[in-house]
Amino acid sequence: MCRYSLVCLLCLCIAFLSCQTKITPKYVSSNDLEKIINEKAPLGTSVSDVRKFIDSWEVNSIKATLLRYTEGNPNQLITPDDSNLIVSSYMEVSFPQIYREEHFLYATSFSLYILFYFDKSGHLIDHKINMIGVEI
Repeated sequence: MCRYSLVCLLCLCIAFLSCQTKITPKYVSSNDLEKIINEKAPLGTSVSDVRKFIDSWEVNSIKATLLRYTEGNPNQLITPDDSNLIVSSYMEVSFPQIYREEHFLYATSFSLYILFYFDKSGHLIDHKINMIGVEI
């Protein structure tokens, strides 16, 4: 009888722990990011000022990383949501492993990717935020 109770208690503890999700550090919502971008790099901002913003930008103590600045039209996978925009250049920025959710048996690590789109005069015309999660 005692052994059966111990096994049941152990199963309940495992079930309880598996339902727990620990998020570290603070989750960053796309609304939070939109607010920061619209404040620090509003539409019309020059390429050089967006670059300065990116160089100083930190989220959850992780610095933004400029992956590349490319002149020309982006490929189909990374075009802006508004198909009427004429993009002359774009900037890809990442925050690798910006946060992770820790579960009982696995964890999910999330990275943040932001695309900034510029017109022919080098001014910001749009941006796109993508969050990508990978189970580890």
